[in-house]
Amino acid sequence: MSFIGFFPSNNPKYLCLTIVDEPKNGNYGSTVAAPLCKKVFEGIIKAKEIKNVA
Repeated sequence: MSFIGFFPSNNPKYLCLTIVDEPKNGNYGSTVAAPLCKKVFEGIIKAKEIKNVA
């Protein structure tokens, strides 16, 4: 399973590619790999102190 995400959507500055080999729960990248990208992006937002993220 894999997922690619980027933000902000109107002027992307960050990209996350997550690849999960042999997932145990789920069959789609959006349910298996996307939550990992979310955690990465939340870490970037916190570390960079980015405001106004919707």
